[in-house]
Amino acid sequence: MNAASAADVLRAWGKLGYPRRAKRLHECATVIAERFDDVVPSDVETLLTLPGIGAYTARAVACFAYQQRVPVVDTNVRRVIARAVHGRADAAGSSPRDLDDVAALLPNDADAPRFSVALMELGATVCTARAPRCGLCPLSACAWKSRGFPAGTSTRRVQKYAGTDRQVRGRLLDVLRGNDSPVTRAQLDVAWLTDTAQRDRALDSLLVDGLVEQTADGRFALAGEGGEAPRP
Repeated sequence: MNAASAADVLRAWGKLGYPRRAKRLHECATVIAERFDDVVPSDVETLLTLPGIGAYTARAVACFAYQQRVPVVDTNVRRVIARAVHGRADAAGSSPRDLDDVAALLPNDADAPRFSVALMELGATVCTARAPRCGLCPLSACAWKSRGFPAGTSTRRVQKYAGTDRQVRGRLLDVLRGNDSPVTRAQLDVAWLTDTAQRDRALDSLLVDGLVEQTADGRFALAGEGGEAPRP
């Protein structure tokens, strides 16, 4: 990963979405190679210092890769805790308390990582958001069940994609990924003709995020392929 250029990684990432994650992954791999001799750190505190590594990822690496007794909380785990422990139909939102709740449930032995996986699977396959299959739940006690399954208050919002700046950014990146050399502004412009102001805004954001570079002659390329940017 660190031997590849940022542009190589962005091309390989393709249409997986959120290309900034690809760039941060490349930066993270570079730091691991340079500072940690190609070995991913095992402790949460050090992992959190790496580019693109947040609280969830750091704890997931420590737990699942290094088999440590570390609480890992995702959306599914948060929902299981809200129901089984607190008797609510849905989680109120992420909170530092979530980690304490999960830590209190973890076994004090080598089974802790397996238990964390089980919590995630329980939320993903049984204690689901819309149609929980409580008859299949292996938990012997559930606060939500004992309270008569009170209804939740949160509503799920569907995140649209069509017509958003994210879509425009994706169209522009598609043009750059499809060319091995920098492209002109005109080549980028045809990728989104609906709203020129939105297209300009999307391109500016790609430049600010470091995903796209401008060459000395005013063309555009993926990060690492643009050479020296024009001087103001």
